[in-house]
Amino acid sequence: MARSSVIWVHGNAVEPENPESLMRFARKGWGAQCKGMSGTSHWFHFPIASPSVLNGSPMYLSKLYLMFNTMPEGKTELQPVITYVHVYDGRTLAMSFENLFLSGSHDETIGAANTLVLNPVLRIANGLGLSVGVKFPLREREETISYEILFTAAGAEFAS
Repeated sequence: MARSSVIWVHGNAVEPENPESLMRFARKGWGAQCKGMSGTSHWFHFPIASPSVLNGSPMYLSKLYLMFNTMPEGKTELQPVITYVHVYDGRTLAMSFENLFLSGSHDETIGAANTLVLNPVLRIANGLGLSVGVKFPLREREETISYEILFTAAGAEFAS
């Protein structure tokens, strides 16, 4: 019988790749608030501890969970979009999810909109890093508009 384990990292552990290019990045007790300008894209990185062996059996990464909210103030018309999720094993890009269009309020419960299934599963040898690409859409003639995304957690499910 396969065993699984889910490991979580709190959203306030996320690290923006270029914090100086964001309008605001604030870590709070409940997560990380990120504000970007219209027409920009940004990468955010989550380090997640990864077990290599459980009870003598190798562990394989099978699912990823992203807890996020692209409308933290209820503004449905001003939503950034998660467009990419890259999975790193140490410095190696092990898998990528491209052309995603993830948005909405998914910061409290796990569902289809914030779960990524890895097929095939991955053996992580050198530490798991999740890189999340977020697009802050361009609004014509409104380049000074800003968008917000809230990250509350990221998780990884490992199975033996």
